[in-house]
Amino acid sequence: MNIRHSINDGTHPSSAHLSIWYCRHMLAGFHEVEKGVEGFCSEEIRKGEKDFHDFICRMYEDMYKDPESFLIPVGPYDEYLKTAQTRKGAEKEHYTDTKESKLRNEFQKAIQYYAKFLYEIGIRAESICPESHVLHITSDSYEDAKRASGMIRGKSLPENRHAAWKIMGIRFAEENGMVKISSSRNPDMFIGLWILCHAPESAYKYMNYLRVDFQGCYRAMPEIEDIKETLLPKHALMIDRLEKAMEGFPMKVKIQRLRNITSGFQWKAAYMYKGKNVFGFYAEPRYLMLCIYFNDAQNINEMCRKLLETDRKLFGWFQAKFPERQCKCRYNRKVVFGEERRRICGLSCRAEVENPEVSDVADSIKIMKLFRGF
Repeated sequence: MNIRHSINDGTHPSSAHLSIWYCRHMLAGFHEVEKGVEGFCSEEIRKGEKDFHDFICRMYEDMYKDPESFLIPVGPYDEYLKTAQTRKGAEKEHYTDTKESKLRNEFQKAIQYYAKFLYEIGIRAESICPESHVLHITSDSYEDAKRASGMIRGKSLPENRHAAWKIMGIRFAEENGMVKISSSRNPDMFIGLWILCHAPESAYKYMNYLRVDFQGCYRAMPEIEDIKETLLPKHALMIDRLEKAMEGFPMKVKIQRLRNITSGFQWKAAYMYKGKNVFGFYAEPRYLMLCIYFNDAQNINEMCRKLLETDRKLFGWFQAKFPERQCKCRYNRKVVFGEERRRICGLSCRAEVENPEVSDVADSIKIMKLFRGF
């Protein structure tokens, strides 16, 4: 059972609080882009982008202070973890606790709902009033948006969230088949919402919206700098060192899109050579893991043999980077580290370097170069 990304480590009142904190820290910094909506001057666009960015930041901050007002279940998940009995050896297996997953999904979906509902409204909206900056959407489209966001499905996502929207200063007024949506706190925010929701279609469009990344809407893919912006300074520094060490290697980097930004949704960057992952990393606001990919368990055995012959110190470092996986899945493989035999999951066939220091980055590059012949 792998719950590292959701379990509360004691620095937050609950796991739900941690997940809200995570959302706030995965947001992009504010960078204005003066395009994306006709009929508004540059100053109105800039103000609208800033208002929407401020609104989302404050929404997560208010949610963290008082999650119950946002109808986010705080206690059940952590209460269950206190009493859950993990199977013996489960930490070395593929094991899913269905009740744990269900309770975690309940509070994460409740957190995700607010941003998702605004997005579903934004992509269906008819217009923005040029004078008042009020958003207009047909009543039918408004109902469609509620359904698409999960607002009227299931007990864990009750329909009546008007109190939460009121806390955030959002007002809904229905008249003659139209719903007018306004904000007393951030009156120009719907210009920013419109820009993000009507950005060019791409695999990263919803991710850019979730992160309130106006610059990202007009780029093919996020950049390494976008990832670093969300990390601890020490982890951002390790990525700097990694990028510098990678200079001149014949590789392309690809950043996988985020499907959401609650806890557990990590950045993933893959450095690719001839269509295969060679190196990569997973990153989140307080965690970084470097990965060296070997594609096949036999390649790990061969690397062990080579290191035992040439560099026993590096071999010791390398040996410690493969977590044992005693799962019974068809991908389980046996690898040989000198005199030790260990089982790993062949789904990854990778060395995993968690929260690396400077020496770990250097050793990772050495291993990658030896294996790939760079």
